[in-house]
Order: sequence, then structure tokens, then C-alpha cells
Amino acid sequence: MSTTFHLVRHGLKERRIGDVSLTFEGTLQAEATAMHFARAAFPVAIIFTSPLRRAHETASMIAHHIQSPITVDPRLRERANWADCPDQSFEEFIAMWDRCTSDPDYIPPVGDSAKQAGERLAFRFYS
Repeated sequence: MSTTFHLVRHGLKERRIGDVSLTFEGTLQAEATAMHFARAAFPVAIIFTSPLRRAHETASMIAHHIQSPITVDPRLRERANWADCPDQSFEEFIAMWDRCTSDPDYIPPVGDSAKQAGERLAFRFYS
């Protein structure tokens, strides 16, 4: 028996700090993705989503159209978000992200190193 995973990125998010919602355009993107899955010839048994609002909104739209359950899994969170550090400028966040990407062992002031994120994401799903 084999399992196929379909990876879907959330729709366009609001350009604000924090756990933000989808924009109107992002909602349209999520709707288009949901319609794609609704027309697909393969069943979707379950949807896994990160706890982030934008990801959950996208997953909920898909789940509504294909009548599949959603499981929120905190292991799917991002390794760092802009403004997780108080007073961090966007430029400082980009520099931190670039360092995390080029040095897998670098642990930023908040969030995970690339290595830690990889270990967190190296999990198995069981039915």
C-alpha cells in the first residue's frame, strides 16, 4: 500500500505582524485549490495543517469542499516568523533567516535552526 501526500501552501496572507489571516486574494487562491481537489479523481483521507491562522483557513476551505477532516499539527509550524523578536525589523529578520538557511546549526534568538526544523518535520503519519 502506498500513500500520496499533496503539499499545499497557504494563500496570500495579510502583510502584518503576527498570526494573520488570508487576504481577499488569498481566500480566492484557497478556494481555487479547494475546487481543484474537489474535481480530482483521488480521495483525500485527511488534511494536516499548521496551527497558523492562514494555513488553517486554507485547509478549512479545502476540507469544506472535499468533506475531509482536519488535524492541526504543531510540528508543521514555521521555524521563525517576522517579529517573533520584539523590535526586529524586516531586514533583521531576513538576515536571520539567511543565516539559518546557510548555517543549519545556527539557532536564532527565537524559533528553530534549520537542523532542528528538519528533525521536527521528520515524522511519520499513522492512520
